[in-house]
Amino acid sequence: MDEITVIVGLILWRLVVATLASVIGALALAMAIPAISPLLGFAIVILGVVLGIVWQSKATFPSASVEPPISGLVAFLGLAFIGVVWGGLLELATGSSVAAAALLAATPTLFSPAVVLITKRALPVRQLTFATIAFTAGFAIIYAIHRFAPGAGA
Repeated sequence: MDEITVIVGLILWRLVVATLASVIGALALAMAIPAISPLLGFAIVILGVVLGIVWQSKATFPSASVEPPISGLVAFLGLAFIGVVWGGLLELATGSSVAAAALLAATPTLFSPAVVLITKRALPVRQLTFATIAFTAGFAIIYAIHRFAPGAGA
């Protein structure tokens, strides 16, 4: 069983590196700032795994440089769903809807250098703005549920 783990780790080394870096980053952040909750650390690790998957897939399939077009509505709904999940985790971790919304709105800009390194393409401001609006719209669903249906999300 140990040999299989080593072989998978060697084949998927980009995923392993991204996951280890996110675990180390989350632990360092938790040690440096005592107010960081374990849930926020878990969210950071999940984000690192996602970036590792993207990095690994770009390296494994480099010929897929021409991506099929995606409908704007489908992209918006997908990003809004991520906004619901990520925003809910951030709200639970920070305890504040305003702080969660601010962090969620800043997420595309904060993580754009990692995306640029992985995809080796510059991100237009239009895409960052689109992602920010979609994330925030998804989080607005959580805010609306808390605001107009108290006790529904608890």
